[in-house]
Amino acid sequence: MSDAAPRWEDLVIVGETLRSHGVKGDILVRGVSAATGDETLLGLNRVFVARGPGAVRELRVSEARRLGERLVLRFEGIDNREEVARLGGHFLLLPPSEAPALPDGACYVYQLIGLVVTTEAGEDLGTIVDVIENPGNDVWVARGPRGEFMIPAVDAIVKLVDVDGRRVVIDPLPGLIPD
Repeated sequence: MSDAAPRWEDLVIVGETLRSHGVKGDILVRGVSAATGDETLLGLNRVFVARGPGAVRELRVSEARRLGERLVLRFEGIDNREEVARLGGHFLLLPPSEAPALPDGACYVYQLIGLVVTTEAGEDLGTIVDVIENPGNDVWVARGPRGEFMIPAVDAIVKLVDVDGRRVVIDPLPGLIPD
């Protein structure tokens, strides 16, 4: 393992650890994308883990396999249920250059920050400054000439996400955008 792990801010969330599995140090893992991300996670040699912003720890992957819709990982040096149980509830992180490609129309949170938000009519509403992750749907926080507002990330409102073009097009419901 390297002496200096990258900073949280320089990494991309690619999955999360769920709970220990068995007694030999295996842990159940969910990737961010069932479509392609999980398959890429099967080929990892290393991953960074953290509960949230702050200390990041590098772990070497000694084994990865599929178990139903989840993945099971085993890390070098972690060989019992008690040790791996302490890793439950952590994010799995990678440098952006190593992050799995996502299906068309999907993007990582870091790719949304700074995108310009416009209406379908072309009105500039500002830029996305934060993403609030929720179980039902994410909410994007945007700030612009009319103040700060929240955009529910649902198909009825978000009409286009163009990461390469650095823009998002929305059809705001009445009352969504401050007057």
